[in-house]
Amino acid sequence: MTKFSRWTVLRLCALIAAAIFIWCLNNDRLNPANWQAPLEYDDDVPLALATIKASSEGDYRPFLDKTVHRLGAPYDGNWNDWPSSAEVLVWILGRFANWFGLLPASNLAVLLGFLSSAVAFYACCRFLRFRWEWSFVMALLFAFTFFHSFRALHHLLFTYSWSIPLLVLCSWLVGFSRRIQWGDRCCWLCLVSAAVIGIGNPYPVNIFGQLLCVSLAVNFFTHRRKANLQIGAAMIALLGIGFFCINLDTFVHQSSHGKNPDVLLRGYYESELFALKPIEMVVPPVNHKSAEFASIGSRYFREAWLKGEVSSPYLGLVALAGLVWLTIELILWATRLRRRPRRAPAYSLTVFWVMSYAVVAGVNCLIALGGLPLFRGTNRYSIVISAVVLMFLASRLSRLTSKWGYERRLLLAAPILLIGLWDTLPQAATPAETTRLATMVQVDRAFATEMELKLPPKSMVFQLPVMPFPESTPVQGVASYELLRPYLYSSSLRFSFGANKGRPQEDWQKEVAKLPGDQLAATLERFGFSALYINRKGFPDQAKGLLNELAASGRTQVFEDSQHEQVCVVLKPSAQPVLPPESRRVQFEVRGGWVASNNSPGGMQHWSGGRSRISFFTGKDDSIAIPFTCQLGSMMSCRLTVKLNGRVVWDNPVTGGQLVPVNLTLDARLGNNRLEFISDVTERPSRQNPVPRIFVVVNPSLSRN
Repeated sequence: MTKFSRWTVLRLCALIAAAIFIWCLNNDRLNPANWQAPLEYDDDVPLALATIKASSEGDYRPFLDKTVHRLGAPYDGNWNDWPSSAEVLVWILGRFANWFGLLPASNLAVLLGFLSSAVAFYACCRFLRFRWEWSFVMALLFAFTFFHSFRALHHLLFTYSWSIPLLVLCSWLVGFSRRIQWGDRCCWLCLVSAAVIGIGNPYPVNIFGQLLCVSLAVNFFTHRRKANLQIGAAMIALLGIGFFCINLDTFVHQSSHGKNPDVLLRGYYESELFALKPIEMVVPPVNHKSAEFASIGSRYFREAWLKGEVSSPYLGLVALAGLVWLTIELILWATRLRRRPRRAPAYSLTVFWVMSYAVVAGVNCLIALGGLPLFRGTNRYSIVISAVVLMFLASRLSRLTSKWGYERRLLLAAPILLIGLWDTLPQAATPAETTRLATMVQVDRAFATEMELKLPPKSMVFQLPVMPFPESTPVQGVASYELLRPYLYSSSLRFSFGANKGRPQEDWQKEVAKLPGDQLAATLERFGFSALYINRKGFPDQAKGLLNELAASGRTQVFEDSQHEQVCVVLKPSAQPVLPPESRRVQFEVRGGWVASNNSPGGMQHWSGGRSRISFFTGKDDSIAIPFTCQLGSMMSCRLTVKLNGRVVWDNPVTGGQLVPVNLTLDARLGNNRLEFISDVTERPSRQNPVPRIFVVVNPSLSRN
């Protein structure tokens, strides 16, 4: 470990100053006025801004209930079904929004992501006693690796990679250190790192746990040091405790309301789609500074069949050179192994495991195929490879230049830094682009301000088109989170969009949206809504037909933004509003044994391979008599049995090619229930029929009495 001195402080300040200058220069933020414009304003940016906004208004608190009171009207917006991450960070960013404003806080949030990554990387290199020049250079290259520019604001939490070099260092200490002891500095570094990382982004938590397991295995089969094994086990425990605590609000909510299977939809195919593709670590992005490099990226994007988060894993020329160097060292180590046994190189082992886990058809895909497709975006673990390779370069260059003079080392370090930054930094933002983004914000801010001036305080606004939240597919030209735009720049209005999808409480919105204009307005007024917000992009005719219907019904007080995109129709809410009718639907999860689900003219079909199940939840306020309806059919004559929690509730023969109606009242129990469908006929998969379809359940429906 390097001693702390005045030069340590000066070099750290120089690193921070350099990172700030490079970031501001590349993002056109040297002018303070430009901080009022966001870095981007599409994709997931409205969600990132809305999360900071909710935090600034006290609706997003670490470890506690997350109910956003200005979303999901007329109810409160439930965000507890969605597993949160980095809640402490989001809470801090909410305070920044209170102090500086939402958009300056969003810019500061991204900048702090780059800064924290640079400082953490530099500190880890100096801990390992690498020379400060190479620690400095590699820290800047790590902070400005293309991964961070690719994520920026729309994937804000992944811009914070400060935990990556830290978790790599700590896993190495557990696996390879012969000095770590209970109570020493290394021990405390490992334990505190595990505790802090555990309450952060689940992606680092996941890979940290894996690397710790690998390190424990290495130590067990080599040195078998008791302190290493105990400290490593304690770190895994701290990671698990942190993950449990930060998601406690979700666990508590699910214990009383049941699991919401529709809010976080993940499938095996996504594990392949968003997996790490090694070629993408080499292929330059389409917005590379070099036209020749960009054309390579363009060709890849054009011809690749499996497109996930393309370009995100790009390592850059310097890191790629380090990866080649690391590979050569590994080959030489392997060829000398019999003559002179040596311990496995930590750098190579870490890269090997990350690649094995994250690549297409790797370990993560195997886990997803087994029924746990939780971490779909394993291409994001390219940042771990980037960190390891750059630390390897800092190590080897420190050793190679140890006897060089100070000036000679700088003469080599400077061009490496400049080439690396030129390569990994995207094309710089232009004043024209900044102005365009600022104009978009001004339009939304002016429209939200006009809404608040013309509507009573705390008015409810119904939003069209109706879209689920989060991760909605676009509706016509309306992106997943565009309906959050008026929420960002208002202070008291309540909006119908923004509650977690899946719960029956939100079903009424889809039904109301189907009504003609006059009935739509009358229904919303009866529910207490003061306005109807319409995004024209969500309608093939730009909502002209609906607006004409509303005008014909007497709702003529209408205003829109200067881009003629967002429209607000003023309504006359009832003096005695009522809540929308409560949905009687019981939410269920189709899981276990189903081989295909598809829509058909006759309704939703769920095909089974012979034995499948449906799970549902009944709370303490629900009736345990649950009506269940469906149609059962089979490709061949067989006997089908339906069991509720292991007890037979329906058992009849089914003729091949026919559908049989099923109408039951299930005697459910409080909590989780399991509804099983079993055929007495089975068919083994074969080359001719790799996915046998034995029977089908059509339009299953559970409801409350």
